[in-house]
Amino acid sequence: MSSITNHDNLPIHQEIITILGRQTGKLVLDYDSTLATKSGFAVKRNEVEAMNLVSTHISIPSPKVISTKLSPDNGIIDISHPQILPEKEVG
Repeated sequence: MSSITNHDNLPIHQEIITILGRQTGKLVLDYDSTLATKSGFAVKRNEVEAMNLVSTHISIPSPKVISTKLSPDNGIIDISHPQILPEKEVG
């Protein structure tokens, strides 16, 4: 039996962390739907450059890179969640 948590009833200091994706060498986590982090040994600078390119040159909502920490052995990219317009405002 699965349990469902009403997030509105959680204490204010409790953080909700959700796994958004898992690939070989990469893990994407969501923190309270305000910040996402992509990390792992396969996270490289080219992903940061691609995200920056998309968020700068495309008019659709897309995540923005907040910070990066890249080394030869591991990479961490903190990104914002894109601002999604309600359905009635799209189009």
